[in-house]
Amino acid sequence: MVWFVENSDGVNRYLLWLDTGHLLPIRAEGYDAKGALVEGVHMDELNPGVLLSNSLFSP
Repeated sequence: MVWFVENSDGVNRYLLWLDTGHLLPIRAEGYDAKGALVEGVHMDELNPGVLLSNSLFSP
């Protein structure tokens, strides 16, 4: 788990869980200055070896 401070959109603190094999985020939680959970994301079925087309990154 990684902890860092950010001041953006009411979120004062983030907790970030990383996959031990790939160091990709698998869970993230954002808390306000009072410690209340503001947002949370859980990522499952991670497929880090998938090839993406370069056109996905062009405007």
